[in-house]
Amino acid sequence: MVTNDHHVAWKDRIGLSERWEEAIKGCYYSWGENSFMNHLDALEHMIVNIKDGPQLHDMVQDYKTNVIQPDLYNQKMKWINDNIELAENRSYIRDLEIQLTRKGGKRLFTFIIQLLEDNGFGFYKSDDGEVESF
Repeated sequence: MVTNDHHVAWKDRIGLSERWEEAIKGCYYSWGENSFMNHLDALEHMIVNIKDGPQLHDMVQDYKTNVIQPDLYNQKMKWINDNIELAENRSYIRDLEIQLTRKGGKRLFTFIIQLLEDNGFGFYKSDDGEVESF
């Protein structure tokens, strides 16, 4: 059943919902692969502020800046402090940064999916049982 909380009309605008759906699928299909971060980057850059609506882009950037990045920095510093000798080797630090970036990417992806759903841009089932998007 379609509720008034979902913005189905956006499908008729510039195709954001269809682009978001494609980008989300790209993230799902590449989960755990090296290409995941590229798909996530594409999705992130397609999330825009909605005129007279939710400022989705700003919310994503705020979450990255104020939640993910500080947490990943703290995890990195903890590892460095716990592994002082290993931390002297730049390749270990680079490997750690790659792992943390991927971890942060997974968190960001989950946040974006939840953000879209919370703001009425989710999936719903039509009366004929077919799944419609956004």
